Amino acid sequence: AVGPAPAYPVGLHYAGDIMFLLRYAELPGVVNPQDYRDGAKDVWDWRLANTGTGTAVSVAEAIRDIRSGQGYNNGIIAWDVGQYVEALVMLDAAFPGNGYFADAVAMAEVLWQDSFNANPGYFDVFGTSQGYDPTYTNKDYWWYSLGVSGLIQAFTLTGTHAAEIPALQTAMLDCQYPDGAFGDQYGT
Repeated sequence: AVGPAPAYPVGLHYAGDIMFLLRYAELPGVVNPQDYRDGAKDVWDWRLANTGTGTAVSVAEAIRDIRSGQGYNNGIIAWDVGQYVEALVMLDAAFPGNGYFADAVAMAEVLWQDSFNANPGYFDVFGTSQGYDPTYTNKDYWWYSLGVSGLIQAFTLTGTHAAEIPALQTAMLDCQYPDGAFGDQYGT
């Protein structure tokens, strides 16, 4: 009712909150669905206002740099940003013509630069992050399959870097156990 709480990390201000509100608005029988759509927009606006320069690029870079600063140069970066790409594509559907799709593309580009162009190269999807450590002591390998899924999600939803998707799909399948489950490191 009051929008995102300003005291991080409490309150609504994540990609999942945006997606939840937009999906909830589409449920049959929801009274005033536009209130929930507007709430999702408010969450994104809050996120923009609380990340430096107030652009989608600054949000993606902040997530990337915060995760790296926490010692997580791994798939959690692409997974976190990929969620925002999806949320922005959903916002674009709810509010067409407001630049949300361009913001999603810009965030996907931050992921591509980091993961494929070594700029800065925190989630090195086909390099230092691609490995397996049964002791889980090498943090670079953590959440690898989530990161790959985040890259696939971002590139598929925005139609960008489609040439990378087949190799990413192969990498994802290389994380699969014989019983069909997926491990969270490469080659499990």
